[in-house]
Amino acid sequence: MNFNHLVERYDLMSDCVRGRHSYQPTGHVESMVGGNVAVRFRCKKCGKITTSILDSDTFYLHQNTLEKYITDKGLV
Repeated sequence: MNFNHLVERYDLMSDCVRGRHSYQPTGHVESMVGGNVAVRFRCKKCGKITTSILDSDTFYLHQNTLEKYITDKGLV
């Protein structure tokens, strides 16, 4: 499963050693002031880590998918 649509554009455009980045959540999710949520992602090809700040509406829209992926992979 690919979560690139939740990652900032400039992180997607950076070079990956094996073509294009393919980001997946790492299991590190934290709430922030103002209702935003920080989600950490890692490229499964090169290991680059990035953090995306999602507004609450975007996070809640994708929350079930993120949590299912994280628990299925045993990241928490």
